[in-house]
Amino acid sequence: MPMEIFMKPPNTVAMISIFRLILFFSIPHAVLTLSSFTKLQLPLNVIGPDSLAFDQQGGGPYTGVSDGRILKYEGSSSGFTEYAYTTPNWSKEVCEGIIEPNLGPTCGRPLGLGFNYQTCELYIVDAVSGLVVVGPDGGLATPLATSAEGVPFGLPDALDVDQLT
Repeated sequence: MPMEIFMKPPNTVAMISIFRLILFFSIPHAVLTLSSFTKLQLPLNVIGPDSLAFDQQGGGPYTGVSDGRILKYEGSSSGFTEYAYTTPNWSKEVCEGIIEPNLGPTCGRPLGLGFNYQTCELYIVDAVSGLVVVGPDGGLATPLATSAEGVPFGLPDALDVDQLT
C-alpha cells in the first residue's frame, strides 16, 4: 500500500516577515538614516505642499501649494520658483500666500501631480478645476475634465500617469 504524505502549506505571513527582515538587513545603513536627507524650505508665506513630482530628467521636486501655484525646486541657490497655476483668474495680488479656502475658485488648489515623461507635460488634479495639464514650460494649465462618465469629481486628490499608453 503506497504511503501518502501531506505537507502543510507554508505560512504566508511568516514568509513575508522573513522576507522583510532579509530586505531590512540588505539595505545599507546610510539609506536608513535621516542624516542623508535635506529639508527644502518653501518661500515665505507659502504653506500646504500636498503632492510631489519629478520630471523626466529628475528635476524638481514640483509641488502644489495652498495658494494655487505649482512650485519647482531649482536647487539650493534658487530654491522654489513659480512653475504653473491652475486657474485663469490667479493673480499675485489676490492669491499669493493665501490660506483662505473660499478663494479656491479664484486661486485653485492643486492636490495631485504627475508627469507624462513622453510629452514632458505635468498633469494636475485641482480641488476646484478638476484635471488639468500644463506644458513643459509651465504657465497656465489647460482644463481637461471636471467629471468622469457624467459624474462630477468630488474632491480629486491624487493621480497617476500611465507611462506606457
